[in-house]
Amino acid sequence: MPADGLYAHLSAILDGMGLAKPVDAMALALLASRLEEVEILTAIIEDQGRTYQSDTGLWKARTEVAQRSEAMRHAHALLTEFGLTAAARSKVAASIPEAENPFAQFDKPS
Repeated sequence: MPADGLYAHLSAILDGMGLAKPVDAMALALLASRLEEVEILTAIIEDQGRTYQSDTGLWKARTEVAQRSEAMRHAHALLTEFGLTAAARSKVAASIPEAENPFAQFDKPS
């Protein structure tokens, strides 16, 4: 999924959790970018494998493997910052906004 699609998806999740704030837009864009990078690198690794044979006959790890590992580590740290991992969620005080009750006015004593 492209970064802009990931951004919209993550924004919707955070908004649903009551955690979306305009000030978080840049960090959220960075998270979306890193997740897109993980997807791209994963596709390359799945297509070309984790290793390759050099001209001298030695087997070497593809640079994409290390790049993906770093992108995943950074994405995980950002997911944690937003409370989007299981462990982080237990530490975040997220409040889902209650829907306005159209009949609330009738609950008040006269």
